[in-house]
Amino acid sequence: MQKQRGYIFRAGGWWYIKYRDTIIDTDPQSPTFNQTVRKQIVKKLMPVAREDQRLRRPPDNVVAEGEKYLRPFNDGDAGVYPDPRSVR
Repeated sequence: MQKQRGYIFRAGGWWYIKYRDTIIDTDPQSPTFNQTVRKQIVKKLMPVAREDQRLRRPPDNVVAEGEKYLRPFNDGDAGVYPDPRSVR
């Protein structure tokens, strides 16, 4: 399986990372109930530093944080879990 780099972008005052993950669909109304599905997930990484507010591309420290966040997925340690948005 290919390693994910994710897509790091800025929205408002935060840096976000967008990636895909395999999860178990836990929505009983869904046609894919109790099946594994690929979902696009967006995670808030860190606030934009004052000196980085005019940047379009993320600085190196934000890229390093994104790689650190995706490391369990790329190493195969993350496993398959229920959709985190459906757990209450």
